[in-house]
Amino acid sequence: MSINIFNRLFLIGALCGYSVFSQAKEIAVIGHAGAPSFAIANTLPSYQRAINDGADFIETDIVPTKDGALISIHENELSLTTNVSSFSQFANRKTSKLVGAKYYTGWFSEDFTLSEIKMLKVHERGPNTRPENTAYDDLYNVPTLDEVINIAEQNYNRTGKITGIYIEMKTPAYFTAVGLPVESKVLNTLARYKYTRDIAPIYIEAFDPISLKLVRTKLNTTHSSLKRVKLLQLLNDLGPLYDAVNLASLPAYAVYADVVGPNKNAIFRDNSTKASNFVSIAHGVGLEVQPWSFAPENNNLPTAFRCSSVLSERCPSGLKKQLKMFFDAGIDGVFVDDPATAKEALAEY
Repeated sequence: MSINIFNRLFLIGALCGYSVFSQAKEIAVIGHAGAPSFAIANTLPSYQRAINDGADFIETDIVPTKDGALISIHENELSLTTNVSSFSQFANRKTSKLVGAKYYTGWFSEDFTLSEIKMLKVHERGPNTRPENTAYDDLYNVPTLDEVINIAEQNYNRTGKITGIYIEMKTPAYFTAVGLPVESKVLNTLARYKYTRDIAPIYIEAFDPISLKLVRTKLNTTHSSLKRVKLLQLLNDLGPLYDAVNLASLPAYAVYADVVGPNKNAIFRDNSTKASNFVSIAHGVGLEVQPWSFAPENNNLPTAFRCSSVLSERCPSGLKKQLKMFFDAGIDGVFVDDPATAKEALAEY
């Protein structure tokens, strides 16, 4: 034969605009609040663990303090993740508030200054699922967004590895209503650091479309120097009847967002092994798809992928099976509580 099969494939590929040498697309591994399967979520040790375990990105949740600092914590009700209730001097700040669509009773970040927040220590939010993490209770402070950026930047300066950062603005409409809008504060923080301005990929995420649209406007005007920032529209899982609403909304999200982050049930509902058409529709309107969130504990896995009936037991093999099923569905990234296992799953895929 004058032209062997390989040469024919090469020729066809060249004519079609791609190379047979090209690798499969990269799937981003995002350390969801760091690596909370092994360290308390949203703490510096959790972020360092995620970086050490090879995460492409670390993700932080942020809320503001009374004096406008941005802190890394899952929600503004502090007693869920800190020892605030043990401070007698703060007893009179316990109150009830409607935050988003839920009522909470406790202590709230917007009623504390940063110096007061720094008096608190964090504890494991899910002790039944992650009992081993309770060994770290009351050891670590609540970090600021600046400290999260610094840990990624310091690792870059030491090793040359770029770790991107995802920043979730928690209930931004609530904070705007109480006089503590976070959108400009987040962008101003990113603009202060060469690492987040010029080096690392950055994603800003929220469930609130209005907040993300405001960020997009600012990126196009007052904060146009932040060329590496992309936006991710988070989507809640409100049950299968709501799936059609999310699908119908995807073209509208694509106007201002680069990525959509659905609950993983939007792609594989419950224990199904048949993927929905969510990914293909999102890709069709120009959105990448990065579902949340994946974790190795049996309690967080579909029944078929569990290693045992012990719900708190970690089951890396089951997580790998679940992740590979999502890789097959064409996703672009995963929010995961165990980045090391996700990287292993990708290497095996």
